[in-house]
Amino acid sequence: MTTRYGRDYEATKHLPLTGVAKLIRARLKSRWPEYRFSVRTSHRGARSMTVELTSGWAGDVYSPAWLAKERLLPHDNAPRPFLYSAPARTLLRDVESEVEAFNFDGSEPESDYFHVRFYGEVRFRAGVVDAAKSRLEARLLATLQDARVALLAGDKGHVLRVLETLEGSVQS
Repeated sequence: MTTRYGRDYEATKHLPLTGVAKLIRARLKSRWPEYRFSVRTSHRGARSMTVELTSGWAGDVYSPAWLAKERLLPHDNAPRPFLYSAPARTLLRDVESEVEAFNFDGSEPESDYFHVRFYGEVRFRAGVVDAAKSRLEARLLATLQDARVALLAGDKGHVLRVLETLEGSVQS
């Protein structure tokens, strides 16, 4: 396997992980000034970095279709909708790209998964997720109540149509 180097790895390869975290924090702040991020590194030599969006997010974190399916049909085996909404997926992917710019990865999953500069994780802080979930549930309450009535009446098809509608509105 070929080692992959991030675009900023060479310029920062002699910095300690805490120095890289400071650079990432500054880059995130300049690119997304409306959001606040926490960038933490592990202690005890674990070589991990956790980036959390801590405040400023006003959109949905979870996809409405995912939330409705989890509430109405938690054990249904039909294909699952995306967990995160499209804007949340885009933000997480973009932040991961900024973090990976400082990393290298020469690991081979079958034999050597330690040959990396650090292991990165990008996520929303629990408080942000809870607040977004409450806003989303309030918006979906009428739809969910209608779908629950249909489910109790045995009309699973109606519930699936509601989920398809929610999923379609997320993707458009």
